[in-house]
Amino acid sequence: MKHLLDQNDGGGSLIKEYFVEAVRERIGNHKKVLELCAGEGSIGLHMLETEFCEEIHFSDFNEYALPKNSEFKTYISDGFKSIPPDQKFDLIFANPPWFCNDTFYFNEMVYSPERIVIDEKWRLHKHIFSNASDYLNDDGYLVLLDCVFANSATTFAAHWKNLELVDYFNYHNEQIEGNIMTNISYTSIYRKTNV
Repeated sequence: MKHLLDQNDGGGSLIKEYFVEAVRERIGNHKKVLELCAGEGSIGLHMLETEFCEEIHFSDFNEYALPKNSEFKTYISDGFKSIPPDQKFDLIFANPPWFCNDTFYFNEMVYSPERIVIDEKWRLHKHIFSNASDYLNDDGYLVLLDCVFANSATTFAAHWKNLELVDYFNYHNEQIEGNIMTNISYTSIYRKTNV
């Protein structure tokens, strides 16, 4: 059985154009970007190709998923755990697993169950919000792509460390045939603060 999201690498290749342009409209281009939970890095590569950024770094816990081109700096890391603390970025983008055990939404017609990665008790989301500011330059941004059925832009507010929410939006007005991502995803943008 062909699942809707399996047809398009989880939907990333279809949504990347909308995502990058929407973020660019809101916060402009950035010099040095980290794509956290990068997988194959399709969104980060699109950022580089469209001159959203000058330098892209990729991180994922699965070393086999990461881009293999030696011109990119890659980190095999669970969140920020293996990223050197002296690394600072203008923007960190993350598309972490969308579901914890009790918020699983998709059925087998939408996404094959063996491809779902679970963020157990939201451990990774909490880790990202608690640590991102340590890896951001002053006035840097954290941008997350997430699922409207699983959480909201303020769900993890108790874990924000030196971050403030500046915008959030979804793509429900963008109709792309066969791409459920435009209806179920949202993007939240946080800025590093010195508070």
